[in-house]
Amino acid sequence: MFQKRQLSVLDWFGFHILMIIPLANIIIFLILLFSGETNKTLRSYLWFQVIIVIMVIVLYIFLLSQLPGIMGIIEDYLNAYPV
Repeated sequence: MFQKRQLSVLDWFGFHILMIIPLANIIIFLILLFSGETNKTLRSYLWFQVIIVIMVIVLYIFLLSQLPGIMGIIEDYLNAYPV
């Protein structure tokens, strides 16, 4: 289904429907990503999604590491102006 030279609208629709199914989507994603017969456009789209997920994870870790400092600033601000 995903080995054609050009994917039709129905192929893209089927791909997105498959990505909705829990757990099966991860398996299908990895099979399509590492299969040498997968359409080049679809494989590029899958690598783009991998890069976005990695960027979100790095951003999340960075923001979590900054949380104690931010909470300290908020605490200092609240202690400076007692009610």
